[in-house]
Amino acid sequence: MRIKKLELKNFRGFEELVIDFPEGESGLAVFVGVNGSGKTSVLEGILSLLYTYYYELFKNEKVINGDYRNFEYCSIGDRLTDFHFSVYISERKLTIEVQGKEISIINELTNYAGSISISKLTNPWINKFVTEDNLIKIRESLLNNISVFVYYPAKRAITQDLSLKARDISAIQPINVYLGAFAQSINFNDFFEWFRSFEDVENEQIRAKGNAQFRIKELETVRNAISKLKLLEAVTDFRVQRQPHEDFILEKNERKLSIKSLSDGEKMLIALTGDIARRLNIANSELNNPLEGHGIVLIDEIEQHLHPDWQRKVVKSLRDTFPNIQFILTTHSPQVLSTLKKENVFILDNFQLVQDTPHTYGRDSNSILWDIFGVEKRPPESKEIFSKLYRMMDDPDKVEETEALLRDVEERYGYYDEEVVRARGQFEFLNED
Repeated sequence: MRIKKLELKNFRGFEELVIDFPEGESGLAVFVGVNGSGKTSVLEGILSLLYTYYYELFKNEKVINGDYRNFEYCSIGDRLTDFHFSVYISERKLTIEVQGKEISIINELTNYAGSISISKLTNPWINKFVTEDNLIKIRESLLNNISVFVYYPAKRAITQDLSLKARDISAIQPINVYLGAFAQSINFNDFFEWFRSFEDVENEQIRAKGNAQFRIKELETVRNAISKLKLLEAVTDFRVQRQPHEDFILEKNERKLSIKSLSDGEKMLIALTGDIARRLNIANSELNNPLEGHGIVLIDEIEQHLHPDWQRKVVKSLRDTFPNIQFILTTHSPQVLSTLKKENVFILDNFQLVQDTPHTYGRDSNSILWDIFGVEKRPPESKEIFSKLYRMMDDPDKVEETEALLRDVEERYGYYDEEVVRARGQFEFLNED
């Protein structure tokens, strides 16, 4: 399951946008731009379409929650226009069209000879639509080949009132992979409750078998994912504490800690990695290694709460841990971009796709800040101080004033600051005896 192409027309701020996703195995796409440029709208365009499509296919199972059917139109002049958006997934094209009050979902099978429409739903959310026989076949096909799809919005956090209640896991089916996948905020309680419930089963088996080393596959999938994520190498042996109060306990550098005591970055990576692994396990329980399952994961602001060093490593770590997942991300981080090839980076400017993307791979953060985000190396005030210093150096009558300003600059920015070192060298060269 891969998104190959996205078309948005009159959706949110986009009049028209066409994105061809990278053709490599990963299909990784990272969207960057200033606030309000349209990054999150791209993710929500994909989300809205897939939500509507999956909702109509699986609404009887009641696993698709949230509501992305209240579409926001794009205003052209003083009127609201019709709109459509399409996403190409593998050999299938899904389209939503709005014309006046008529809303349609069109599903097409694409091949080299063109496109053949095989199903169309009209006005689906007021239940006035005709489902063709092919739609039933599509539904059955999807149920037999479940792929993970999940959106992690910027509003994601582990709350202090973490829920660890046990659930009935006997009725879990592959379709349950979509529970909470389309939410507009996430607190990861589904993951922690799932973990606790399967740990109850594991503990029962340990007692029954008299084998303290026994482990069940469901939890081992999650444990392997978190241990494989190299950023969390110091974190091991996580489990649910029942007494004297419920908590999610882990070992970090040989110390037992509550997950609540970790940094926000550590908590987020544990929960996000664990939740993806949980969903892959639900969808691919028959695989020897569910972490090799396929799917699409959208993450808004991937760098959220992470130290700059972790920002530089997080994308590769996720791709290594989940090799067959297509990650579609947004970021403001030059550290993230410095690890990405040009073909994986998409720059948005005022709801327009910038056609000429500069290289970012291996570059320093300052050059990326300038080339991609238009951010100067130094704040304007500091830049002006150095400009004044260099102007004064050109005046032979202001040697003492220049040296005084240079000492002030050294005290302000540090003796070993790159620009301070350059200024000191130039001053000494100009004033050699």
